[in-house]
Amino acid sequence: MKKILLFACGLFLFGMASQAQSTDTAAAKHRPRMERSGGGRMMGMMGPNKELVKKLNLTTDQQAKLKTINEDFRKQAADIKNNSSLSDDQKKESFRDLFKKNREAQNAVYTDEQKEIIKKDMQERRQNRGQRRGGRPGGNNGQQ
Repeated sequence: MKKILLFACGLFLFGMASQAQSTDTAAAKHRPRMERSGGGRMMGMMGPNKELVKKLNLTTDQQAKLKTINEDFRKQAADIKNNSSLSDDQKKESFRDLFKKNREAQNAVYTDEQKEIIKKDMQERRQNRGQRRGGRPGGNNGQQ
């Protein structure tokens, strides 16, 4: 009788533990991607980060122009995203064109010195990103 009772208790505990684990992973799958990762790449795609902005020492005129450019970019990106008449490939192509135009518009606002600062910052980020990739478990150690 003791063996049956111990077996039943063990089975109950095992069932509860496995149920708790599956519930946690299911909840994580349904959270938005940016919430799971603690951020997202889109944050950097809209313009320079805060540290870089300090390095650039933008004038108020430049800040206003960049704000207008970024607002226009967001509006156009939303229009592309919500356009149901475009296929996924057409949307990707439209986004590529939009990103290119946005980058060109931003570059027109920066001075040559600011462009050089941005270029150096991008090189540093690429270099740091390459170093981080090598240490990831299951990664390809920076190999293509």
